[in-house]
Amino acid sequence: MVATSHHLSTETDSRKAIIPPFVTSMPTRQLLLSILLIGLIVAACQTTPYVSPTPLPPATPLPPLPPVGSAPGDAATPNAAVRPPTPLPPPSTPRPMPTPISLDGFNWKSVAYREYWPTDLSGDLSVGLGGSWIDIRDSGVILVNVKTGDKKHITEGGRGLTEVVISGDYIAWSDRSRQVEIPGSTEQNRTSRLSVDIFVMDLSTGEERRITDVPAERRNLNIDGNLLVWQDNRNEIGERRSHFDIYAYDIEADEVIAVEVAPGAQRYPVVSGHRIVWIDEGEGSARVILYDHTTTEKEYVGGPATADRSHDIHGDHIVWIGFLDENPNDGIYLHDLASGQQRLIATPPLGNANRPLISDNYVVWTVGWDCDVRGNIMPDDMGVYVYDKTNDEVQRISNHVDPDAFIDGETLLVHEGCQFPWYVYAVFLE
Repeated sequence: MVATSHHLSTETDSRKAIIPPFVTSMPTRQLLLSILLIGLIVAACQTTPYVSPTPLPPATPLPPLPPVGSAPGDAATPNAAVRPPTPLPPPSTPRPMPTPISLDGFNWKSVAYREYWPTDLSGDLSVGLGGSWIDIRDSGVILVNVKTGDKKHITEGGRGLTEVVISGDYIAWSDRSRQVEIPGSTEQNRTSRLSVDIFVMDLSTGEERRITDVPAERRNLNIDGNLLVWQDNRNEIGERRSHFDIYAYDIEADEVIAVEVAPGAQRYPVVSGHRIVWIDEGEGSARVILYDHTTTEKEYVGGPATADRSHDIHGDHIVWIGFLDENPNDGIYLHDLASGQQRLIATPPLGNANRPLISDNYVVWTVGWDCDVRGNIMPDDMGVYVYDKTNDEVQRISNHVDPDAFIDGETLLVHEGCQFPWYVYAVFLE
């Protein structure tokens, strides 16, 4: 009994030696949980021996670049497998221009690249808005010789210029910078608007003069010789903004002439010599009207026509887009004033054909979509077309999606761009 008691006492003493005193005072379940927690802490504190990582192999040096101008395999550069990049051209180096299509056999010349937006042509001289291809509306009038490439700034920018036309020594442009109070027939129409003024310059003397004073909206300038025409809403300024009358200015006589003042819309006047042609929409449909400035006689020529820039006159010939009363075929028609005959010369997609222009032997028009809508899609029929009156043939000059073109005599000026001026080239049709 004593021996047993002694054994138990010894065992109890050894347990007390390894168990902390605060544990022995805990209930049995808490005691077991404490022992387990202590074991886990001891195991977590044990660490495995540190093993050094396997060292990486030394990096292989890259072969040296060959000297500029050497070729792979040269004796001086045995490892010349990598060519140096081609250096960028200096900023002054002009960018190459694209080559238009269908110009084999033509004499043509690049005129400008991102420099100006052409708006008219007379002989070898083109006018337009230039100086800032970022925002052409803030640019000034620029005069360009399409054969030599010489450029001259006529006005400075920032004047709200919208249109520029030229004939011989005379340039005319519209300026939208004058703010005026314009009365209206209703309270809603009584607003402060920008009046459009027209300026004329004589290139031979440098004289510049404003020819308008009455506040009005004025659009679609056209000039030939000393006669300038435009559409003007001074008489219907409080009505719909599509209601215009036709006015002219005799530059040599310094006289403004009311050509056609009537209710409704008379728009898009063009002039050749003493003859003026416009589109009359006063009776609902668009009709082509001819006016003789010397006799003041007016006559109906044809139609219905499309109500946009769909017509032109040169000498005894008028061209327009639409259809004849007796011929419902849509297309481009040529009217001979001397013989009174009319004929269909082309049938482009009517909704996409624009601005037929006529010279001595040629009729030019464009087929296109708004480039910001169509993007870079170029259907097969887009571009600039030229009709030769001498052989009754049509040739395609450009395939741009939204081109513009101007012609005088045998010089054709083509502009390809989207929103901003882009690429301008001249084609000499002789």
